[in-house]
Amino acid sequence: MKKLFLLFVVLIYVKVSKSQVVFEIVSNTCDTNTLGSYPFEYAGELDGSSIDWSCPDITNPANAVQGCMVFINDGVNSGGIGTPPTTINYAFGCDTTNSTNQDLTGKIAVIYRGTCEFGLKAYNAQLRGAIGVIIINHTGAPTNMAGNTYGINVTIPVIQISRADGDAIAACIDTVCNGVVGFIGNRTGYYSNNMSSSMGDILMPENLSTPQHLAPNGTVFPVDLGLYAYNTGTNAQSGVTATVTVVRQSNGSTVYSQTSSSLDFNGLDTIFVDTQYIDLGTYAPSFWDIDTYTVTYTIDATADDYLADNIFSYEFKITNYEHGGFYSKSRTDDNSKPISNKYYSIESSIPEDVFDFCIVYRTPSSFFNGCCLYAEKLTFSCLPFDQTITGKDVDIIAYKWNDGFIDLDTPPTFNNFEILSNGYYQFTSETEVGQPIDVYFDTPVLPETNQRYLFCVSSFSYQIKVGFDDFINYKSTMEHYKQPINPMRIGHFAILSQTDWYINGYFGVTPAIVVNFMGEVGIDNINNEIMNFPYPNPTTNLLTIPLRKGVSGAVKVEVFDLTGKLVLSENQTIANEPLKVNVASIKNGTYLFQLTFADGTTDLFKISVNR
Repeated sequence: MKKLFLLFVVLIYVKVSKSQVVFEIVSNTCDTNTLGSYPFEYAGELDGSSIDWSCPDITNPANAVQGCMVFINDGVNSGGIGTPPTTINYAFGCDTTNSTNQDLTGKIAVIYRGTCEFGLKAYNAQLRGAIGVIIINHTGAPTNMAGNTYGINVTIPVIQISRADGDAIAACIDTVCNGVVGFIGNRTGYYSNNMSSSMGDILMPENLSTPQHLAPNGTVFPVDLGLYAYNTGTNAQSGVTATVTVVRQSNGSTVYSQTSSSLDFNGLDTIFVDTQYIDLGTYAPSFWDIDTYTVTYTIDATADDYLADNIFSYEFKITNYEHGGFYSKSRTDDNSKPISNKYYSIESSIPEDVFDFCIVYRTPSSFFNGCCLYAEKLTFSCLPFDQTITGKDVDIIAYKWNDGFIDLDTPPTFNNFEILSNGYYQFTSETEVGQPIDVYFDTPVLPETNQRYLFCVSSFSYQIKVGFDDFINYKSTMEHYKQPINPMRIGHFAILSQTDWYINGYFGVTPAIVVNFMGEVGIDNINNEIMNFPYPNPTTNLLTIPLRKGVSGAVKVEVFDLTGKLVLSENQTIANEPLKVNVASIKNGTYLFQLTFADGTTDLFKISVNR
């Protein structure tokens, strides 16, 4: 039993130490609004195991660095991709000739991305004596960095931050030192007094957006509240409390508040991080109002040298099913679109490889008033793996997950799937990069009582990256509810099996996929709603396509096979009636139908022909 306890302690220490790896601005004499931590990407692996970088193991607190942040100075106007503001366009770090003219000893070098490889930038900063490097991306969020030729020679921490964060900080940075101090590393043991938690250690609902019909009250949709708190400081802490509040956004009212009893925590020793779970009850109203709810956790310690890891907040939403209810694991914006801040693909050179990035939906044990909702479409965003997204395509799939298991205590199996519906989308413009797109199912998905479903974005190509919400981490939530949240499948199409499925996804981050559940409809009238889609599907000879309201006049019908070959083209004229397309000349198979209307708009959908 002692060995098992020691293993548990070590695992907690590893979890805590990695969650404490941060980049933060600890002081800024010209703009205190920039203080705090920022998202970043590390050069290579956090544990220093990368083969193209020699950066230190940043999970080890001994490798943390803190120092004044200054711009590297090439002494020339380097230019390059995504040129930064003209007042600092010398800060690319590509000119080694100035390494003896600029002394960065004890400082953290700040460099803009562009012109030359990441490894050379970091190596030039190291030659000047820098203790760490911050690279500001030329556009968008921080990205992975290859070491290339020089990375293997870099032995100091190197991170990348977003252009927006970099520009905000850059206004207060020069090439000497004017009071902007940064910290890169692991805070565990860095402070004498430091009570902590993290986004992955607080409880959240299993989904952050739920149609009201699927969450009528707290019995069906209870929100359990609690967090893991740990002492990463070297001093013991006494009288520590945690508080949670739930606030309705529409009127600012606090609908739930709970403070824990006082707790004592031991100080950090060689390997032990005193970690305790604090239960803060359950918010379970008799009726869920349509609204946005803000949950805020606060850890209160009498002495604490670092407060940024004491407060955590997130939102969840109850949405209006009468006008289309939105279901999502990720955060959503004011337009009910998913928020994506990371993008992943299978990153493979084998074009036959396939990925499914999914979210789980579980119907309640019973529907209410004999009515139900049906899933009409998915909304998500994508980036190209290379330089262009035009011509790339992606599928959506709704699986009925029939494997019988209760929870994660019994490892789920992936043997019994039923594909209920598909959808297809091909990108036609570079303006769609990173933008939320709506993709409709061929036929709506009508969930059954007490059943699991997977809603997935799928591709047979590594050339598409799908959006994830890296802010939300369901690690402790999954451990609490013991239910899968975001499974994914990555494997080779020719030999796909249940072993290609993974429960935990990318270490807690969740795919930013929104499911649109339409209206409150009964079993008797669901068929009328389905008639908004082409039917029958599969079809034999004649396909009927109901059209959008107000569409009339000339329409061009083009039918492509899945290789992109045009197999049918015809022109018709319509006047507020369904479009009829004779497909008798087309062989059995799956085809993409494209309708181009007189006003220039187009509709796309996928139809199967099966005689």
